[in-house]
Amino acid sequence: MVKITNFAGALALGASTASAQTFKTYTDDNGIEFWQSTFETSVGDGGAQFGLALPAAAQSGFEEEYIGHLVVPKGGDDGTWMGLSHMSGMTGSLLLLSWLDGDEIMTSFRYASGYTQPDIYNGNATLSKISQNINDTHFELTYRCENCWSWDHEGATGDQIPATTSSAVQIIGWAQATQAPNSPSDADSDIKQHDDDGIFGAAVGSARNSAYTSWVSLATATSAPATATATPTGSTNGTASAGPTATATATAAACPSANTMTNSTWDYIIVGAGAGGIPLADKLSEEGASVLLIEKGPASSGRWGGTMKPEWLVGSNLTRFDVPGLDNQIWKDSEGIACEDYSVMAGCVLGGGTAVNAGLWWKANPEDFDYNFPEGWKSSDMQSAVDRTFERIPFTDHPSTDGIIYKPQGYNIVSGALAAAGWQNVTADEVPGKKNHTFSRPNHMFSNGERGGPMATYLVSASERQNFKLLTNTTVPRVIRDGSHITGVETEAFLDGGMCGEINVTPGTGKVILSAGAFGTPKILFRSGIGPQDQLEIVQKAEGSAMVSSTDWINLPVGHNLDDHTNTDIVITHPNVSFYDFYAAYNNPIKSDAESYLNDRTGILAQSAPNLSVLFWEEILGDDGIVRQMQYTARVEGGHGISSNQSMVISQYLGRGKTSRGRTVINGALDMTVSQVPYLNNEHDIAAVAAGIESLKTALSKDPQIKIVFPAANTSTEDFLADYATTTGSRSANHWMGSCKMGPDSGLIDNGTSVVDTDTKVYGTDNLFVVDASIFPGMVSTNPSALIVAVAEKASGLIADAKVEGISNQPAPEDAIDLLHAMLYGANIEMVSVEAIRKANAQGKSLDGLVCVFVGGTGGIGESTARELFIRATRPRAVIVGRSEQKATQLIEDLKEINPEGEAYFLQKDVSLLRNVDELCDELKRREPKINCLFVTAGYMTLRGRNETVEGLDRKMCVNYYSRIRCMVNLMPCLKAASDQGEISRAISVLAAGSEGDVAIDDLDLRHNFTLHACLAHCAVMTDFAVEELARRYPFTSFSHSYPGTVKTGIANELTGPVRLAVKVMYAVMTPWILNVKESGERHFFQMTNKCYPAAQGGVGIEPPDDISIMRGSNGQVGSGAYLIDWDGKPTGDENVLKKYRDLGMPTKVWEHTMAMFEQAERLNRKNAKRPASREAEGAGRSIPDPVGWRPA
Repeated sequence: MVKITNFAGALALGASTASAQTFKTYTDDNGIEFWQSTFETSVGDGGAQFGLALPAAAQSGFEEEYIGHLVVPKGGDDGTWMGLSHMSGMTGSLLLLSWLDGDEIMTSFRYASGYTQPDIYNGNATLSKISQNINDTHFELTYRCENCWSWDHEGATGDQIPATTSSAVQIIGWAQATQAPNSPSDADSDIKQHDDDGIFGAAVGSARNSAYTSWVSLATATSAPATATATPTGSTNGTASAGPTATATATAAACPSANTMTNSTWDYIIVGAGAGGIPLADKLSEEGASVLLIEKGPASSGRWGGTMKPEWLVGSNLTRFDVPGLDNQIWKDSEGIACEDYSVMAGCVLGGGTAVNAGLWWKANPEDFDYNFPEGWKSSDMQSAVDRTFERIPFTDHPSTDGIIYKPQGYNIVSGALAAAGWQNVTADEVPGKKNHTFSRPNHMFSNGERGGPMATYLVSASERQNFKLLTNTTVPRVIRDGSHITGVETEAFLDGGMCGEINVTPGTGKVILSAGAFGTPKILFRSGIGPQDQLEIVQKAEGSAMVSSTDWINLPVGHNLDDHTNTDIVITHPNVSFYDFYAAYNNPIKSDAESYLNDRTGILAQSAPNLSVLFWEEILGDDGIVRQMQYTARVEGGHGISSNQSMVISQYLGRGKTSRGRTVINGALDMTVSQVPYLNNEHDIAAVAAGIESLKTALSKDPQIKIVFPAANTSTEDFLADYATTTGSRSANHWMGSCKMGPDSGLIDNGTSVVDTDTKVYGTDNLFVVDASIFPGMVSTNPSALIVAVAEKASGLIADAKVEGISNQPAPEDAIDLLHAMLYGANIEMVSVEAIRKANAQGKSLDGLVCVFVGGTGGIGESTARELFIRATRPRAVIVGRSEQKATQLIEDLKEINPEGEAYFLQKDVSLLRNVDELCDELKRREPKINCLFVTAGYMTLRGRNETVEGLDRKMCVNYYSRIRCMVNLMPCLKAASDQGEISRAISVLAAGSEGDVAIDDLDLRHNFTLHACLAHCAVMTDFAVEELARRYPFTSFSHSYPGTVKTGIANELTGPVRLAVKVMYAVMTPWILNVKESGERHFFQMTNKCYPAAQGGVGIEPPDDISIMRGSNGQVGSGAYLIDWDGKPTGDENVLKKYRDLGMPTKVWEHTMAMFEQAERLNRKNAKRPASREAEGAGRSIPDPVGWRPA
């Protein structure tokens, strides 16, 4: 969006650069000494003044107040109002309005959360009048303002308390209108849009005075809050940005029961109908999927039922949004258009930014993707998506249907100077990679003299399909979550006709896509329990029980990495410039211009306001080695106090390569603000802007008739930039992006920066995606609309192909078959006679005082093996680890009844978190200095997809692999103590030996390639190599990875739907081949105690049966100390798979990866230790329900 300086610009902060602004010390008739600024406005006789008096720095108790002196030009017959912002702009700041009601000066405190009618402030700011004066041209007010430097409006807070340093600057914003409030006698009256604005910096040191405490006594009694006629109270909060005020606020509409869709489900729900959402809806519905597209705002274009238009368009099917020459009107009148809950300008209408911006349509510079985007998103990957985008929406550089460029003087002037300086004339979209010392006419998405764009193409084809539906006037506060799985969205009627209630996606396969923009998408995520801890706590405080439980929060860096082009303006004049008043044309166009446009779509109104003339580009190489891209946009208008009809503004946009980043946050009123601006936060970005300004000056100097009037001729570039405010109001290009960054480094892990993965899926979720400018990792070369559409083209295929494995989802048939096959067969189903096992186990009485730890021992295989231990051994000692105290208590009673000389006790722990494993092992080492056997069966069986814990690990993989190896490593001192005494020393992981499969070598923790099948394969292969490494390191301990066969343990009771039915049918049909749980315990006791599985350097245990010899280890060597054991006790393992990965160095890679994951968990646990106790409760003690295990314990 082109930033228009008349309404969003900012005056410089120093006298050297503000040609229409002066500063001096002024003493009024009350004897109060002010630091005072005089600045010109376009209202009345001009010459407005603001004076500031502050207490001395040492005077306590007065920090949040000041005495002000305000002189306001009265304006014409329609009156005026003047507004002061106690920060730099309208939004998110305490506003003080003043106007005349006869002989009385009225004041009112207001607060605006966004570009909408400001609210009456309900905080505790108060104004006390000291004196007033009214003459023919101006009115003057001296007043005391208490509690004015900090504010709290319905939970939205902010402040700008003056610093105590002598060089501090207090930024003040101002705005003035050419119309009085609607009801001047009413201090709460609505106001009309202002017509001029600016900001200045007040010198705090010059404003401080020790006499302040005597001056405050001059003030009259403090006014009553907000209801007083003359001096009511009011305020605002948040991050400010200078800009327009709307004339009305769109409030939430009533929602009748007919406006619900609770009985419908959708394959895709897309939130936000802009540059990302509209193409997505078209592409996904094209393949037959059902798609619901939800837009918060109303229809914009007449094609879609929009009605906002000036009188001269009545009778046509056109609205203000369809006519290119009216696009700048949003800066004059944003009623019902601008998002009221953002502190920056954004369009909350159908089409989003593509409905309200200048329609610039740039084919992506390949370097934008190659420099910023991750693998899979480089320019070569994006080319087909870019081509499809421009096939649907071609560019034009002659938007009038007669092919004529109207009022071309601006182009001729600037391009002539550039050409003389050696810059190359190009048609930018024909050579998108040429972005250094090149210039072009504007390239637009306009078609047939109208706006065109996604609404005229993608939305048209989508709407022709029965499987597509568009909702407007409907806001989505949050997605509906069941842990990591998204089941639908909540909706509220934003305007009349909007929908309300819950709308669900197709169970098992449905997906939700957020395309609400760089501020709207983070807001939905925050309110859905996804984002940084501090933001989620703000929402929790504001919404109470409506907020997702803190135990389900997903901490991601949402809102960080906020980016925008850094805008720096210069203003030039030239005698040949020809100005066209597009603002006047909105209500009173030149008759011939209106007729030409209405009849033929020709003339100046077919071109974008305010007569965009020429765009040009330059690259700057910084001392940091980074090439920074500049775009310059020249347009015919005034700005920065220059109102000549022969002036042009040239906006420099610092883009790709800039390293400054900001942050967007949510406040207590649930409004989105910019807490840190992404402008010039480092010396290299500043140097690039300066170099670009110098280069521009050099090029323009080729035409001696071009005069640079802002900055003033005697101002150096260094001083100019030093005095140029870095606020959203003065520096924003409204090209916001980056707040939900895409990348391979998940934000769930320590130092991870990304919110979505390279499939655009939100980390930590099963089926939530983001496709809009918020996922862009960095700034691009040009206006970004066409790039956002291209990204949506690319993302549509990735999202369509993405497999959903969520909580309510059943696996695809082939996955279910693979899973059941692995559960049934392992490597083979040949059964070894159990009699030989029992004969060997009968010698267990020779084993006296064995200490065995059963992790996952409260049921299933762990329980049955513990029972066999107590049946066979002498005076055994068992530690039962699990989560169900009730089950453990019953088991321990049974064990003591089986063997009264034995001992058993219970430790309650959930081992899905490594920190809990560490706590368990610390306790075990304290209680049991010697352990003979560590037997781990705890597992986690679910059909949910990847479900990350606070330690950055998938919960299934943690329980089935990482926590098991952590247990073994942690307890090696105890196992070694047993081997040192010549006793059995063994560690057994009961999982899936023989179920090895393909492994993603560069994604061992399956952060990017997760499926149930891959999870099983990875856990199996990594366990195989981990036990080998442990056996190498600890040659006197035996390590085994076993497959238990299919044991009927009740697993089907924990599944749902068709897979639960399939497992139960499998149990019924396969009963002859299924092990009962007692036999499984016998076989595992055999593995725990028999000499046929010896350590590499020690053969301790029960003698093997006559027909059983020492087993072959996993590396092929007999008695290697590391064993892969099938359910029948014989060696197993897919030798071809294991050989392939050995040749690739997997044994070392697996061990290094495992240790790295342990270190990651430790770092995150240290980090999480600083968070509230409610988050620390995850996985601890009795609050965690029993999980489903591969073989439940």
